[in-house]
Amino acid sequence: MFDITEANPKLGAQLVFTIKKQNDKKPLLVSEIIQTNKRNIMEGYELFAENSALEAPTDEALRVPYYCEENVWRLGVRKRTQQPFGNRYYAVFISNPIKNVPMFQQKAAANGEVSVCWDYHVILLCQQIGDGQASVYDMDSLLPYPCPLDEYLEHSFPYDWPYPFGPMFRVVPLDLFLNNFGSDRSHMRDKNGGWNAPPPIYAPIGQQNNLQEYLRFGKSDGPPESDANTNPVYGRIFTKKKLRAADLSTFP
Repeated sequence: MFDITEANPKLGAQLVFTIKKQNDKKPLLVSEIIQTNKRNIMEGYELFAENSALEAPTDEALRVPYYCEENVWRLGVRKRTQQPFGNRYYAVFISNPIKNVPMFQQKAAANGEVSVCWDYHVILLCQQIGDGQASVYDMDSLLPYPCPLDEYLEHSFPYDWPYPFGPMFRVVPLDLFLNNFGSDRSHMRDKNGGWNAPPPIYAPIGQQNNLQEYLRFGKSDGPPESDANTNPVYGRIFTKKKLRAADLSTFP
């Protein structure tokens, strides 16, 4: 069995903890996630995504431009380390059936008043235990970090576009995301095999490539539920209005 302490002794003790699933089923061990990634050591990588998450001095230092899904996965590992039994966290995939979502207040734009059209974007959503307030962690945003959910939605998506042009939000409980997400980064390759954006230096996440399953938001010429992935592993889809009003505590 691969021992993470051999790869990075100073992190070994930090990686021994349990994540309590919100449905009280078998706890998820971060050490188990590491085991699923051990194949990457054989592919020439010297750093795990998990290690990079815990070594970073700040959340913002996790940011690798154009790899938002991996940034949020690593941020999730970091938050679970800091608060294994605290606030509720969710990975949120933002897209729509036409894979074109205008977002404002993004660092990729010239300024916050100019929109960036993403095929998809991923953020971390937190619901605080106690008062139930929801806030967003978006390392690619110019808004406060974290930002109250209502403020984030108002400034990032100031216009109400009809279906299928408006933003849709796939909300995935963090434990499910950490335990099931995988990407081989093939979507970032150009037709000649080169990179559209420099990849992270750490090993790819997971043993499967299921990113596209999170990005199925229905057909542009059908009702919102058509051709959308409804497997509970991939969370639930909300419109902006419904996300604002959602009671996230009812999630599994």
